[in-house]
Amino acid sequence: MSGGQPALRLRDIADRLGVTDRTAFGLVHDLCDAGILQRSKIGRRNRYEIADFGGGRNLSSRLAALARDGGGAG
Repeated sequence: MSGGQPALRLRDIADRLGVTDRTAFGLVHDLCDAGILQRSKIGRRNRYEIADFGGGRNLSSRLAALARDGGGAG
């Protein structure tokens, strides 16, 4: 999920960010809805990867659009 640490769990991300597991899940869900992350199922786990934007779109413009929209977690 996180660069260089593909096996990082949502619980680990929550701990690093100082938020609850539920908040971390909401953030990842919002990033998937915005097309920034792609989710794939591996066994019982989900794996998240940064989406391939192509077409001149980049990660910073997608994150800026998500910030303007206010995301969905809250």
